[in-house]
Amino acid sequence: MSEDTFNEELIEEVKANEQIWNTAHSDHRRASMLDAVWYDIGIKLNRAPAQCRKRWKTLRDRFKRENNRLKGSEGQAASSWPLYTLLTFLRPPSSPRAAISNNMAGTLPDQTYRNSSTGEQSDSPHSDPLSTFDFDSTIHELENLRSNSPLDLAPDELWFLAIGKELKTLSRKRRIHVRQATLKALYEDLEEE
Repeated sequence: MSEDTFNEELIEEVKANEQIWNTAHSDHRRASMLDAVWYDIGIKLNRAPAQCRKRWKTLRDRFKRENNRLKGSEGQAASSWPLYTLLTFLRPPSSPRAAISNNMAGTLPDQTYRNSSTGEQSDSPHSDPLSTFDFDSTIHELENLRSNSPLDLAPDELWFLAIGKELKTLSRKRRIHVRQATLKALYEDLEEE
């Protein structure tokens, strides 16, 4: 596979796995989930996951530089980098802002809000930062984190997690050999029972 083809296929795989590039995705900060995704991408592209991840960072950084260059130079043509258009999904979505003309500003209702605890007046109904904070969802997220804690796992499960991290450092051939040996030992143990 040529480098150009590899770059294009890598971009398509990353685009399909939003948790890699979308910082708002719920799995974006879960290292174990991202490691599994990179492992799958590596298998699909017949490359090491670390190599795919490193190339992705290079492509992403180049896109950011190109995008910033284009923002800074108004009126110039689009990027000459061939992969730029494939990576445009990385640009944050732009939402049109509501325009208020000077004539419209005078027609807005004049409202002031009083903070019930302090008695102070404000132009915003949300001047109190805690009034917009969603306590229920935060508590729910914390409970989920606590319930998925590695401390709740059995010792054997923790051991397999630790082995899994070590397996990532091995070559693909060596990982397959370790899996076969482990399965063989488990099978022999089950046969004895």
